[in-house]
Amino acid sequence: MGGGTRMTAVESRRTHTAGAQPPRPNPPRFVSPHERAHHEEVERYKAVALEVSVIAQAVYEVCERTTAQLAGTRLPSLSGPLGIPSVPRTARGLALLKALTHESGLGFAFAGGPVGNAGAMLGDLLGRRSLATALLVLSLRLRLAALQRVHPEMTEDPKLAHFIEAVHAHHELEILRALRILFDDEGAIRAFSSLAPMFAEILCLKALLDRNPFNDATAWRMATGQDAPSADPFFGFSVKLMTLQDRGTGAARPIAALPHELALLASRGSLLGFLRNIALLGNDGRVLVQSVRGPDGVERHVVQVPGMRPAFRGHGSPASLVGAFRSSLDAASAYTGALRSAIAQFGIPDGAEIALIGHSAGGPAAFNLAQDPEFCARYTVTHAIALGAPVDQKYPADPRTFVATITNQHDIVPTLDGLGAGSCFDLHPGWYVVDYTEVTHQFPECHGIEHYLRDLEYLVTEAREYIEARLTPYAGEVVRSQLYQTYEREPRPAGHPFMPVPTTQARLGAGTVELPLGCTYGSGLLAFYPVDQELVSCLAADGSRTEPLGLAGRSVFAVFAAEQREGSLRPHRVLAFGVLVDSPWRSGRLAWTQLLRRADQRGVGFRLLGLAASTDQAVEAYRTVWGVPAIRARVSVSIGALGARATAEAEDGTRLGFGGLLGPGLPVPAGDVVLYSRRDRTTLRSQLDFAGRTRLHTGALVRLAVAAPGSPLTERLRELGLDRTRPLACLSARGLRARIGAGAPLPGADPGAQA
Repeated sequence: MGGGTRMTAVESRRTHTAGAQPPRPNPPRFVSPHERAHHEEVERYKAVALEVSVIAQAVYEVCERTTAQLAGTRLPSLSGPLGIPSVPRTARGLALLKALTHESGLGFAFAGGPVGNAGAMLGDLLGRRSLATALLVLSLRLRLAALQRVHPEMTEDPKLAHFIEAVHAHHELEILRALRILFDDEGAIRAFSSLAPMFAEILCLKALLDRNPFNDATAWRMATGQDAPSADPFFGFSVKLMTLQDRGTGAARPIAALPHELALLASRGSLLGFLRNIALLGNDGRVLVQSVRGPDGVERHVVQVPGMRPAFRGHGSPASLVGAFRSSLDAASAYTGALRSAIAQFGIPDGAEIALIGHSAGGPAAFNLAQDPEFCARYTVTHAIALGAPVDQKYPADPRTFVATITNQHDIVPTLDGLGAGSCFDLHPGWYVVDYTEVTHQFPECHGIEHYLRDLEYLVTEAREYIEARLTPYAGEVVRSQLYQTYEREPRPAGHPFMPVPTTQARLGAGTVELPLGCTYGSGLLAFYPVDQELVSCLAADGSRTEPLGLAGRSVFAVFAAEQREGSLRPHRVLAFGVLVDSPWRSGRLAWTQLLRRADQRGVGFRLLGLAASTDQAVEAYRTVWGVPAIRARVSVSIGALGARATAEAEDGTRLGFGGLLGPGLPVPAGDVVLYSRRDRTTLRSQLDFAGRTRLHTGALVRLAVAAPGSPLTERLRELGLDRTRPLACLSARGLRARIGAGAPLPGADPGAQA
């Protein structure tokens, strides 16, 4: 009776998602070549394990009802003439309490509701268990016994057998000791490979037998096949907590395939061809959508979804361990959203036939689309095929969809949804399930798409031939292929955090460069030195309409060192210097307050006096676009957390640089700077925007040093008293991002400019 109820619930779930469409006939049952000798015996063990599991569920329901009665809540099925006899409330309560705590009855069997949860927690802490838990533990042990018939290493390997015995006996210290011995002697790879077939059952056993009350609910869900786990079975941490880092909605962008990839992509549709495409893509977050003209001339479409990266996070892509876990438990995962975006951009017409093929994390992401009623109402999902993927808790919305799952029993990844090789539940009788084992089963190698390809080609050929036959409508010429890069969230535009602006092309001698210039990754240091206002006015007297800004006869001289690793120009380093100046429209004593304004409303800025760059391209760009006196030099820039050093050495022997300790820094928001330069007797105003981790150092010991045999520039700098001078303050930026626009000529004529 309990088994009927269980299967009815599953069928109800399937019918709800499928609608009124008639289901297709069930496919033949696949039995792995390594299991055929023990198939009947294994099935008997699993049948008994299923019966015991159903009984455990029935007993648990009795415990819930009894606990509810004890708490004073009458359930409808227990009320009326067939309910509890009318006895004094105290006597009834004592009888119910005895029923829930007596060892010869239900055991320590509090369950359900606040009273049940508190009682169950107390029972776990005291080491007391219910009859339902004992029955479920028995079911799990029967499943392990079935696995031992197919995997003799579980009994032949003494270290593995010792670990299993420790789990059965529930000796916490002995379990840890046996696990350490297993990993020390065999290594992590062999240990994981040995544990993989029984991984789900071992986790459930440990969770049910330990004294941690927070993982019991998850163990019940996994051991009874009711649903995917809601928490981890070790400590009971919520799944939502473990997938917090994968909270995006998913996005995709079309990208071009590399030339060698175009040559290797399958030109005709076939199971092995599609899987080779997945192997070719690798696990960098790319997916492939192809259009195939079938034997009947109809154009169909195949979505091919690779697996996860070997990392906790996917560096912006949802194809990661966290992404795989979320896809297996949450239909609204980022990887699923990225696939939906790619399919929409590919332009598949409504009603078209689609096959979804996924490996590893790509399996649940693809199956999430297959079980989405809205997606299946728009497209006709004819096939859903997964390899090494946790998809047992997925239910396609269209019952006509052909579903095939291919799983190596030594692959741990498919057990992320709580069901492993020892499962006794046939949740999907209409699926073609290829669950097999083989001799070379080292994890993680057995999880790789190449390993599955080899097994399908040479080992489980019967399964390959059957699936190929079902894929006949897709056995035609590939007429279109498009790669898409997937993202957890909508990718940021180029140059972020700076928003897109109109661009222009500036012609250089060696080509062109796009303006504004951008630096997407680098580091920089801006040092401010006090100088005499009159002396610096002489240095900056070149006909410009700007004047050095002073306060009490002093002005500010700035030295800027930066290293651009990625950006509009080729990687280079620069060392520039300038002086703080006021705009031609004098602000008088209020000029300093302009530093508080936005750059587009600010007149105060820095007048560039010179610059040294490490590449000819950078020198030409600064000379041509901004008219800055730039020289080619050997420039080195090193900016760390505690100190900084930058030097520029020209061919004529001129050497400029500064370095020293930065001291502690105060985080400050990155700002923007107004720059003035002079090109062809015209004063240009430019805006330099900064972003990055910026710190203000007020006690820096970064001293400027100048050296050159008779150089006018260095002599002027010495006259300013800058040699070996300590700065007023420094701004350092690591992870620097910057953008500088083309200079705008100031209105009005410069002194000495031609009419």
